[in-house]
Amino acid sequence: MRFDELNLGPEVLEGLSAMNFKETTPVQELTIPVILEGRDLIACAQTGTGKTAAYILPLLNLLTKNKNGDDAVRAVIIAPTRELAQQIDMQFEGFSYFLPISTFVVSGGGDGAQWDQQKRGLLMGADVVIATPGRLISHLVNSGVKLPFVEYLILDEADRMLDMGFYDELMQLKTYSDWHCKIAACAFAKIPSRKGGAPAELKEYREKVKSQFKKISYIILQKLI
Repeated sequence: MRFDELNLGPEVLEGLSAMNFKETTPVQELTIPVILEGRDLIACAQTGTGKTAAYILPLLNLLTKNKNGDDAVRAVIIAPTRELAQQIDMQFEGFSYFLPISTFVVSGGGDGAQWDQQKRGLLMGADVVIATPGRLISHLVNSGVKLPFVEYLILDEADRMLDMGFYDELMQLKTYSDWHCKIAACAFAKIPSRKGGAPAELKEYREKVKSQFKKISYIILQKLI
């Protein structure tokens, strides 16, 4: 399927054209329409299949279509590592080149100056915050950051975060009841590049995430393996 066959806005399509992206991958074809409808989902696909763009593109579309005049954080993407958070930010920069969308990375490491910079960024607001779970929770607890206008929450590589021991942190994010998210959990997990079905542990992670985020209504798994 071509990207221009999806219900994406002209600015999003312009960015795709500038990057010479024309055809969707299977995970993009299946997930972009679901996210554009505002439905919650879990999607699992092999490494290198375009999972990140599968949620960035519809998220950009939703953010520009339903604009918020406040200087507020409207979307939060949780990633397991600083390196992945930075990679996601770079992809946002490319896809949003023709859009007035701002992003901000909040991750561990660095010194006190970086902490203060992250605190100021969260308080000033950005359309999208890309964060590691531990550092974001630290700011929510210690920096006076509230983030009351978050509409979209995306967990990238949710299975890896659970495997790394971030289960309690992910569940703690649920306690911020003022996050009235339209996408309660859009979890994109990496799976081994092999045939024969999903590993048992991945299915277990999927069910664990689904059991905690009650609003998930759509699961894409077997078709992409």
